[in-house]
Amino acid sequence: MPGMPGLAGLPGGLPDLSQMPKGLDELPPGLADFDLSKLKFPGKK
Repeated sequence: MPGMPGLAGLPGGLPDLSQMPKGLDELPPGLADFDLSKLKFPGKK
């Protein structure tokens, strides 16, 4: 999704990693199946 802050050079389907703390670019095993899109885009289906 062009125009979204923090997604420069990244495909639009990725969550905004620029606002995540260092070290969370790889999710812990407990969050591997966690749907980030539900947090980032609650209005999206």
